[in-house]
Amino acid sequence: MENKVLQRLDQMITQHELQLSRGGLKAGDVPGELVVEITRLKNGLYALREGVHGLVRARECGLPLQDIDGYLGFLERVAAQAELSLLDAIAKLDALARR
Repeated sequence: MENKVLQRLDQMITQHELQLSRGGLKAGDVPGELVVEITRLKNGLYALREGVHGLVRARECGLPLQDIDGYLGFLERVAAQAELSLLDAIAKLDALARR
């Protein structure tokens, strides 16, 4: 399960980084609060990915983490909610770019 969660987080991060890089907006054209929100959501996804990777590594090192599937499921749901919020923020960026 942990590999599935790591792969999904990697896909989310890569996909959204690409979407953001194609935005074509200058920094001054984007409202500050939108920049803050996008930065917060991106950092959150990276932190979730790092946390999942840390749990996997800790279990590989012999720490008693045999029952982390429930926690990983929780992290996957949190990541999905963060992704929806990031998609909404990207849609706002796209709307600004079309103006």
